[in-house]
Amino acid sequence: MKPGAVTNNQFFAILGAGTLVFVGFIIGVVVFVILNIDKELDYNNATNATAKSSLPPLTDVEAGAHPLVAAPPLSPTQERGKQVYANCVACHGDNGQGNKTTNAPRLAGQEEWYVKDQLEKFRNGKRGTHKADAFGAQMPPFANMVTGDSVNDLTSYLKTLDGVAETQATGSAEAGKALFAAKGCIQCHGANGEGNTAMHGPKLAGQNAWYVVTQLKNFKAGARGYDPTDAYGAMMKAMAAAQLAAVDDKGLDDIAAWLQSLEQ
Repeated sequence: MKPGAVTNNQFFAILGAGTLVFVGFIIGVVVFVILNIDKELDYNNATNATAKSSLPPLTDVEAGAHPLVAAPPLSPTQERGKQVYANCVACHGDNGQGNKTTNAPRLAGQEEWYVKDQLEKFRNGKRGTHKADAFGAQMPPFANMVTGDSVNDLTSYLKTLDGVAETQATGSAEAGKALFAAKGCIQCHGANGEGNTAMHGPKLAGQNAWYVVTQLKNFKAGARGYDPTDAYGAMMKAMAAAQLAAVDDKGLDDIAAWLQSLEQ
């Protein structure tokens, strides 16, 4: 071997030492970078926290909340009507949604003229006096409690209620819609059961299905619209006899299901 020559063992020793130095350098650089990243993150977090603390708090709307909209205050007339309605709650519900147990209809959303008209009929014996109308017979005593200015007070208060039918309808709404049109009901009650004041047809949209069925059966059987002085009731009785005579219970359920579905 020539003087000054490096042996294989010495070569690999030098190479190994150099590699260790290089690896150590790389590790040092990585550690340095990581430490500085951590410091930067800590600084950014602290800066963001300071900035956030200096900002005014978000409102409910800005934060994505959905605050309840307060109901408008009742007018003096409606306040008086609320007192009158206290006698009706047990049967018609605290929000006018109706009650199947007492066979009391939904009053929320019903038109004032119709409520007034029916109260008058209950008071003068044109409705609720037929022997086959057991549920209707419950109403005259209560109708007699609502007279004079209290009628306007009550109907004004009813406009503030928004109760909806709570009982599931059993019929087919799709079939009921077709039947409602085919039987000419839209002429007096509107294409969507919205009612027709000129034809004296009440609003039916959103009414409890079970109540609609009961009243249709009453008209068909003559237990409603029986008084000859009740012109519009008699007209509905005649329509029911002519148009609904061939409609079975399922058909009545279908019509009622569609009407109920219109405001749910």
